[in-house]
Amino acid sequence: IVAERPCLRLPLEFVQLARQRLDELETTLDRFMQTSIQNRKHLLQKSAVSLNALSPLAILARGYSVTTTSEGEVVRNAVELAIDDRLETRLAHGSFESRVTAIHTMSGQK
Repeated sequence: IVAERPCLRLPLEFVQLARQRLDELETTLDRFMQTSIQNRKHLLQKSAVSLNALSPLAILARGYSVTTTSEGEVVRNAVELAIDDRLETRLAHGSFESRVTAIHTMSGQK
């Protein structure tokens, strides 16, 4: 029975082969984990760049502004306004208040 089972016939050799295989697997796993981490870091960096490009603050930094009514509603269309409405405009660096003195729509009507 002992002669039929290599692990019982040469136990030290069997253990050494098992250790060698374990070392190989550890090396393979380590390489895989490093590659996986690098890939995920790259994906995270790409996502951060995309997210930053869509950030409202990044949009303001490109020269755009956001104008709101005194109730805090974003102004999207001039027809939403009335003469003497007070507005607040937010810029990349600061904000200012203004008052509507004239209204001009795309069709030229109010």
